[in-house]
Amino acid sequence: MVPILAALHGLEDLIAVQLQQQQAAQRRRRGRRRARQAEQAPPQHPIIPQRHSPIPRIRGSPFNVTPEQIHTLYRLDRATNTSIVDMIHDDIVSLIDIRTAIPPLLKVVSVLHFLATGTYQHTVGQMHGISQPVFSRTLNQVLDAHLKHAPEHIPMPRTAQEIANTKIGFYSLAGIPSCSGAINCTHVELVVPHHNEAVYRNRKQFHSINVQMVCDANKIITHCCARFPGSTHDSMVLRKSTIPRYMEQHTGQCSRLLGDAGYPLKTCLLTPVRNPQNRHEEEYNRAHTRTSIVIADFWPFEVTV
Repeated sequence: MVPILAALHGLEDLIAVQLQQQQAAQRRRRGRRRARQAEQAPPQHPIIPQRHSPIPRIRGSPFNVTPEQIHTLYRLDRATNTSIVDMIHDDIVSLIDIRTAIPPLLKVVSVLHFLATGTYQHTVGQMHGISQPVFSRTLNQVLDAHLKHAPEHIPMPRTAQEIANTKIGFYSLAGIPSCSGAINCTHVELVVPHHNEAVYRNRKQFHSINVQMVCDANKIITHCCARFPGSTHDSMVLRKSTIPRYMEQHTGQCSRLLGDAGYPLKTCLLTPVRNPQNRHEEEYNRAHTRTSIVIADFWPFEVTV
């Protein structure tokens, strides 16, 4: 039996060797076949992708509408929009590729439309031919440019002539003398912030920024402070703003501000009498209300950012 088993094992080894030889011969034949096909095939050149110059997007002029529609869309007339573009042109113009860049005029009017209507960025972008990510960057760019020029257009009256004209304007409303501005605060609603959420929750239980503004008798804004969260009281906003320093610098002008009952009564800040006891106090309250109403006209609705 032993010689027979040895013969069988030898036969299996011989068959395995023959199979390996056949597989090797098949691989060599396939290699020679591929080589012949490569020699007969025409030469192939590598395909290099060519980058074509971008085609500029043709956008229509945002002013191809009536003056009434311009005011409805942007809350400003054509001349004011153009003056804003001229003012911040150097801050928002693109120097990368002038063929595909968004024109400064389109940047400004799209941001004004967004601020005027409070709609979504995607909707504003579609209306003006701008994608939402591009409009988001444009919004930050235009707002930063406006903040850069804000001190030039929101100044408190400084010279004696400016202060005198402001006093005359307020005196003509209800007879209150030496008034150089009306002050008030409002809460601008915010999306719930991720950090210090409780600090931004105001007394009405929604998240906001407490914005302080001052205007003259013609309802022209002369001061704006939007640095404090909604939980900050109006008196604290006033104390931490630049108004007290301004009033100290102009004490010789006998200037005073008019504020509501949320502010403390001071020499430079007149507030209503809480419990009037006689006719003179009642008349003062009526005159105070008729005069300070100019700043209340700025808050006809809640703004959400």
